[in-house]
Amino acid sequence: MTAKEIFGLRNLGNTEKAYEEARHLYATDKSPYSCLAMFWTAVDMLRLLAKKGQLTEANKILLALERLQPNVSDKEGRARDAARKCRELLMQKNSTQQQRTAEKQETEISNANKSISTKVSASSYIEEENEDYLTDEESEHTLMGKWGEKVAADYLFRKGYEIIDHDWHSGHRDIDIVAQQGNTIVFVEVKTRRNRFFGDPQDAIDYWKRYNLRRAINHYVKFYGIDNYRFDIITVVGSLNCETPEITHLEDINIQEIETRHKKRRR
Repeated sequence: MTAKEIFGLRNLGNTEKAYEEARHLYATDKSPYSCLAMFWTAVDMLRLLAKKGQLTEANKILLALERLQPNVSDKEGRARDAARKCRELLMQKNSTQQQRTAEKQETEISNANKSISTKVSASSYIEEENEDYLTDEESEHTLMGKWGEKVAADYLFRKGYEIIDHDWHSGHRDIDIVAQQGNTIVFVEVKTRRNRFFGDPQDAIDYWKRYNLRRAINHYVKFYGIDNYRFDIITVVGSLNCETPEITHLEDINIQEIETRHKKRRR
């Protein structure tokens, strides 16, 4: 399909079809008219996804728009204004979603604390219903992880980072947080512990965890065509839902070098 035909689809309101055809065209044709078709169909698609509440995909399209904009003919500044309005739209939508997510997680954590507190104080119940109590321990462990990721995301947001993705998966591999600082995409692994009795939280990121992280990151950067990125670790130490957890932010970690050192120690 030609760029002219794609603009015809766009004018008819076939947003998703026009966007997919523009992607196929732009994959093989980087001409100015193809760039225009790709840019404006991406703008339409971003607005549609934001309206549906699919902010993860909308944020990914925004990254593509920002990379594409310098190649778009824009004498009147329309493309620049459109990209700016898209950023403002997603900032508003992301802020609202983060607030709702935080409120939901706080409710879940509060309910879990009440449930766990009741079971811990009833020693006879623990003896008689040991299997159920183990299930609650597992639930608390899961909530600790979710709480730690929320603390880390809030910390990054206060530092001026834009949160793009939470718990992004590539098969069985996952990335806790994908954020953006300036022109750099930041992949963040979050480790949460109640205390440091068994070592620092980042020590739990063993060889296989780092291997899977590297594979997931490679998948992400290849899929979205990202050149400028880094890997960070954030550790959160504190009791569940405490007001002042200890946060440590380790920036620009070289996973490959750490894997190599780990292999040498194993020999």
